[in-house]
Amino acid sequence: VDAKQGFSASELGSFISSRNVSKLPETCEEISIVVSPLYPEYKEVFQVDFSQRKEKLMVYHPMLEIGKLLHYNTVVYFHGEEQDHLLHDIVQPLFQAFLNEDASLFLKKIKEYNAYVERCDTNVLFQNLSQVKEVPLGWIHFILGMVYTRSIIPDAKKLKNYRAFSNFVYGELMPSLLSKSYKQCNMNNESVFMDLGSGVGNCVLQAALE
Repeated sequence: VDAKQGFSASELGSFISSRNVSKLPETCEEISIVVSPLYPEYKEVFQVDFSQRKEKLMVYHPMLEIGKLLHYNTVVYFHGEEQDHLLHDIVQPLFQAFLNEDASLFLKKIKEYNAYVERCDTNVLFQNLSQVKEVPLGWIHFILGMVYTRSIIPDAKKLKNYRAFSNFVYGELMPSLLSKSYKQCNMNNESVFMDLGSGVGNCVLQAALE
């Protein structure tokens, strides 16, 4: 991974953020979050509103995604005392705030996380990550979920515009089933994976990540 690689202003402007997907009322709280500790200068805007009806959050729950994001970032990128600190002082209170629907504490812990990550030496994080031999499978599934949410949900209605039994019928395989299939095929980083009729490309992306 090139630690100096970045995105241009035009590329950043074309990204779909959580806010574009959740589409909660404009009156709700919004907060920018460091998505990857490796690139603390890039933040994504999330909406936080625990007053929404449960049905409104069934398709996409931004607060739940925030909790998972901070948890996986902590266990993947940080180790030892740093990881213990983040889990005990930020992630656990954040999940408690989520359960209690305490928006004030929830936002406070996000700000503490941002501040901590922005102070970190990214070169050290890159070095630490280069020593990691295996990452949690749940993290890969979570990344796939984030990508799917932002690339598919905004245009999900288009996937329903097909004629039954035509060549344009769209269906999906779940990440857990794909992980099991890849394992049974003994796939590794030297394997060649081809998906004929790959749809939105989720199977190919997951194969590359795993």
